[in-house]
Amino acid sequence: MGSCCSFKTSLRVLLRGLDASGKTSILYKLFLNEIVNTIPTIGFNVETFKHKRHRVTFWDIGGSHNMRSLWFHYYQNTDFIIYVVDSSETAQYRINEAKEEIHEISNNNLIKDLPLIILANKSDIRKLSNEEIIDLYNLDSIGRVWKIFSTSIYDKESIINVVDWICTV
Repeated sequence: MGSCCSFKTSLRVLLRGLDASGKTSILYKLFLNEIVNTIPTIGFNVETFKHKRHRVTFWDIGGSHNMRSLWFHYYQNTDFIIYVVDSSETAQYRINEAKEEIHEISNNNLIKDLPLIILANKSDIRKLSNEEIIDLYNLDSIGRVWKIFSTSIYDKESIINVVDWICTV
């Protein structure tokens, strides 16, 4: 896995996740260092962040049900997939939806070699631990390299830790 992106200084990261999981809030905390009131993303947001010797471009793709069928259009030239899970979400139907999406990513041949990062977001109001998320989303069964991080827009360092990992893989 280490050879995937280690020689690239320009990286493309795709942010996926269900609507209201916090993708856009994470993006703007990272780039503006502010907590921004957001509305559901229609389409996408793109921001480039310089971190150490890397230029990391994040594509935040809307997570509404209508947008999900378009996600595969953004896979080309992507180096990492980040899937944002709302760790405060306990509604079974939302967990099942996210689980299906995570497993769709894992089985997609277009991105089969890309590392998958799971962000257990909203850790400040968390109801599910990382271990519970791993179990509920059946992450141990996905056939690819993956890593889970706890994040919160109130803790920018938790988001920077993800960018650090991306830049060192």
